[in-house]
Amino acid sequence: MTGFRTFETGRVSFGNNRPKAPLVDIALVRGAHLKAAAQPKSPIKSPAPKPRTEPKIGEKGFIPPKPVRPEDFEDQKAFPMKRLTAIVSAVTGVSVLEICSHRRLAQQVKARQILFWVSKNYTLLSLPQISYRVGKRDHSTALFGIRKVQKIFDRLNVAKPTCPIAAAELLWAADWAEVSQ
Repeated sequence: MTGFRTFETGRVSFGNNRPKAPLVDIALVRGAHLKAAAQPKSPIKSPAPKPRTEPKIGEKGFIPPKPVRPEDFEDQKAFPMKRLTAIVSAVTGVSVLEICSHRRLAQQVKARQILFWVSKNYTLLSLPQISYRVGKRDHSTALFGIRKVQKIFDRLNVAKPTCPIAAAELLWAADWAEVSQ
């Protein structure tokens, strides 16, 4: 009979032009080797860990631990962008949505440029990251705003405040009329 064979393994033969797969005995399929595999074996034991020897203070190879300083844990430029946006919004009176919008009203542009400068100086974000978070803008827009605000700081001859709130208040109160683009 050609066609399917019940206990053939491998590929199925559909005619006389292909070689037939060997017939397999059912006893081998359900043989004793399966019963032996079903019996539990003893668990494999992992080797014992080697004892760790650390050099003592007087020995060669001792490296003293680094002293712990608060500066190592508290990053001075760790203000989140949302917090800075809220600070600039509170100081300027311009809402967060208006700061991030694409409108070009003078107050909104001024608040947006203050936010660009504050974000660059009080976060570790890059210009593309800052500009994307302020209305999905191009990094050159942020760079323009940062340079404009820096000109105001240079004209006022004031050192950079350590607090972003003080910086935003100082910039918002400054006269921007004389600053050229």
